[in-house]
Amino acid sequence: MHGRGFIQTVLTGNLRSAAEVKLDVAGLDEFLDLRVGRFGSDARDRFQLPAVVAQRSSAVYGDPLDSARAIVIGDAPNDIACARHADFRVAVVAHRIGRQELASYEPDVVLGSLDPTAVVAAASSLLNAGGSPATC
Repeated sequence: MHGRGFIQTVLTGNLRSAAEVKLDVAGLDEFLDLRVGRFGSDARDRFQLPAVVAQRSSAVYGDPLDSARAIVIGDAPNDIACARHADFRVAVVAHRIGRQELASYEPDVVLGSLDPTAVVAAASSLLNAGGSPATC
C-alpha cells in the first residue's frame, strides 16, 4: 500500500500501547503514520475516532481529509459501522467472522485475507471513481 502512495494509519478501539504491540507482532506497523492514527485512549466512543483522524490528518498533511478517499480495513461489524458513521469506505477481512455474515453488514468489499495484492486491488477499485490513493 505504501509503495502505491496510500497513507496508512490506525483507527482502533484498542489503547495505543496495546495497539502498538499488536501491530508490531503482526508486522503491520512499518509503514503506518501513527501521527494521524487514533486509539481507544483518544476517545471513549469509537464513533468519535474518525473525526479525530480527520482533524489530525488535516493538521499533518495540510488538506482536509476527503471521506470518499478514506478506506477503513477491518474485520468486524463494529469496523463497518464506524466507517459508515464517518462516510468512509470499508473493506473487511473474513478471518474471525465468515464472509456471508460480514457481507450482511454491507461493507464495500469482503476480502478473504490480508494478501497485499488483494488489498491493493480492492482499495484501488474502491477509488476508481475518485482516482488518487486514499488513507487506509
